[in-house]
Amino acid sequence: MAASTKENIELCLQSLTLLVSGGAKTLSESNHTVTIELVWPRNGIASKTYARVFTLNGNQCSFTESDWYDSVMCKESVDGRFALKVSVSQALTDSVIAKLIRVITKAAASTAADVVEDGVAAPLGKIAAAPVDYLATLIADYTGEPIAEAVVTLDAADFAGGGKVLTLPLVCPTTLKKDTPSMGKAPAPRKTIIKNGDPNGTVVLSIKAV
Repeated sequence: MAASTKENIELCLQSLTLLVSGGAKTLSESNHTVTIELVWPRNGIASKTYARVFTLNGNQCSFTESDWYDSVMCKESVDGRFALKVSVSQALTDSVIAKLIRVITKAAASTAADVVEDGVAAPLGKIAAAPVDYLATLIADYTGEPIAEAVVTLDAADFAGGGKVLTLPLVCPTTLKKDTPSMGKAPAPRKTIIKNGDPNGTVVLSIKAV
């Protein structure tokens, strides 16, 4: 049996485009959490998850090599075959941002003293200052169902001595509806914005051996 290939990889977000961000209209600016989950990246580790907040303008964002600080998602060790799952939250509301800040600030004052950096005052700055692995533990509880997902199976050997750019189609994993104005006493109908399984944009990831 051939020995498995082990690699240390760096994963960065190159671009993200959504068809629907969570509302009926395309927002001029919206904030979303992007979560990266590595499934069985190596023996004994069932899952490693990381998350960051990204700002989309007109439902899209993009980064270049010089934007490494703003686009890097994680550096991890992988061994043999593993899966990569990308999840994008619906546009974060002010109330969700406030909840995330409260939880992160409370953790910083107790068991995770370095979660929030000193001097970070802006609300999104406080969230961005949280470690990507810690932030990932909060996403499901506070941001609801994701608006877009993609899953791909990879192998550490794919990145031996180099890297690759992955362009992954995103799919909506839930049906999203919006209330419409009520007409008289009749119950207000709900408008379907996007259905479970509908295409919902593209994510481009750069993965390379480090």
